[in-house]
Amino acid sequence: MSFPPNESTTHLLRTWSAFPSDHAMMWCALATGIFIASRRLGVVALLYSLLFVCLPRIYLGLHHPTDIVAGAALGVSICVICNSTAIRQWIAAPALNWSVRHESAINVALFLLGFEFASQFDEIRTLSESFLKHL
Repeated sequence: MSFPPNESTTHLLRTWSAFPSDHAMMWCALATGIFIASRRLGVVALLYSLLFVCLPRIYLGLHHPTDIVAGAALGVSICVICNSTAIRQWIAAPALNWSVRHESAINVALFLLGFEFASQFDEIRTLSESFLKHL
């Protein structure tokens, strides 16, 4: 059974507290990547993710603790798996070769990626909701 998205269902789905926490997953994955590159900065990033991203979401009632734990575990796991040599060569080698040939395009892409991280990919969610309305 499917239903066409409307404003009330769209708002409900965007603000719904779901399992696992996407905030915890994204920020713990990012902190794990920093940890892999630099242990000292990674510890600071992980503490920041837990204290300023995850705990406030529990305190404000946006997520249950299990949502946060599962999201954090999933984010860390995905980051560690993507850092394996085989996957890193499969993904990173073509991306690095492309970035050398298209330096200005990679700078734009990295800026947009950083902006989307800061806004929790909200613009992409909004655009996809508009697109789904027209299907």
